[in-house]
Amino acid sequence: MDSQTQLTALGVVQRIQGALPAETHPGTVDVFLEGDPDLAVKGVAVTMMATLEVLEMAVAGGANMVITHEPLYFNHHNAFVPQLAGGDDPVYLAKRAFLLERRVTVWHCHDRLHQIRPDMIHLGVLTALGWPSDGIGLGLGPSVVDIPEASLGDVLRHVADKLGSTSLRYVGDPHQRVRRVAVACGYGGLEPFRPVLSSDEIDLAMVGEAWEWEFGEYAYDAAWIGRESGRPKAFAVLGHVPSEQQGMAFFARRLQEIVPEVDVSFVPAADIYRSL
Repeated sequence: MDSQTQLTALGVVQRIQGALPAETHPGTVDVFLEGDPDLAVKGVAVTMMATLEVLEMAVAGGANMVITHEPLYFNHHNAFVPQLAGGDDPVYLAKRAFLLERRVTVWHCHDRLHQIRPDMIHLGVLTALGWPSDGIGLGLGPSVVDIPEASLGDVLRHVADKLGSTSLRYVGDPHQRVRRVAVACGYGGLEPFRPVLSSDEIDLAMVGEAWEWEFGEYAYDAAWIGRESGRPKAFAVLGHVPSEQQGMAFFARRLQEIVPEVDVSFVPAADIYRSL
């Protein structure tokens, strides 16, 4: 393709906006986080979280545009940058220097993928698990799905294997039977999830991550009450990256259809934590 007509980073974003229409709001985080929007794109790397490891793999694979679902500089609204830059933070400076030296442009793609219907992150995760997608939640609500009945232990081993979780934690009896599951991708706040945790219809609730003194304590108490009443409950914390990663892999496949003239690759991020 002639360099004068080559697709720019802004052009890629505009293609996405046209192909995946969603109502945007003034406070959206779907913005350029680093680099030049007018950069001629040689390749696009899609990832769940743009760690420095991911950025190095993206560049090694020929990409000069990175689309990340989670922040680049450690805050959802990119609010830490003045503090990090002003304080000469070594991690921030090293990460930014890597991007500037290699002329990489980074775009944050979060809100749109959750706002379109069906939610693309939930759709990708449920597809990877082989679970039905007809119960995908709206907004901050979790997806509720019915699965073939199995033990909690078997369900969680399946989830960890398919989603690449190396730090899955759970509460519940591994032998209890599970049929109906509530899935929240990413952070799980208590308020949108409280009706699920207190419902007798839900056997297992899963989130990417949650505050232990809020969501965790409530879920633990709900499981305790369920055990005493003969209606056992379980909940699991998968890790933020594995809880949404397959959604971004799904998006990467869709993006290749949206910008067929550019090579699109999916670069998986490692689960941040490992358990002993």
